[in-house]
Amino acid sequence: MKRTLARSWGAAVRWTGTPDRDSVDAQLPVAAIELAARGHRPYLIPRGGATALGAVGYALAAAELHEQLAGHMASGRDITVVVPTGSGGTLAGLVAGHLLLGRPWALTGCSASRPPQAIVPRVLSLASQCLRLLGTEQKPGPDDVTVADARGPGHGLPSPDGLAAAEQAMRTEGLMLDPVYTAKALALVPR
Repeated sequence: MKRTLARSWGAAVRWTGTPDRDSVDAQLPVAAIELAARGHRPYLIPRGGATALGAVGYALAAAELHEQLAGHMASGRDITVVVPTGSGGTLAGLVAGHLLLGRPWALTGCSASRPPQAIVPRVLSLASQCLRLLGTEQKPGPDDVTVADARGPGHGLPSPDGLAAAEQAMRTEGLMLDPVYTAKALALVPR
């Protein structure tokens, strides 16, 4: 389905020759070089889309979230912001924004695709790069990133707890969640 949609929008879809997701990372620069040789100006976006520039948007979203919480008279470490995490860009931006705001709440990422110990260094690196783009020398440390394991049976596969959380969100709040990321993250929030 994704390939069909991508092709209908004019994208060329290329198979790396192996189902290993990491093979995409190795082939991206090769494809960019080939496109540049044909006169195109490729902009390389890594698998998952996580970049420091993309994380800037989520750093700004942290400021907006902070304002909204203050508008509801909610503040302090009794608030925990929970976000699903795949390639780490969203969490990295929120970590950067959280740091710039003086760490006003707790922040937890729920890894839906990688082991938590693999995503933490990636998030810290992206958050550091994001902060540099925002013109600050602040650096996040290991205490700024909490990542829980929300993978369930694996990436792209719904988990029983995630499906139950999604059903409850739909019944009680009319909120629709995807089973790969947001439902798994919500399943880790104490109710």
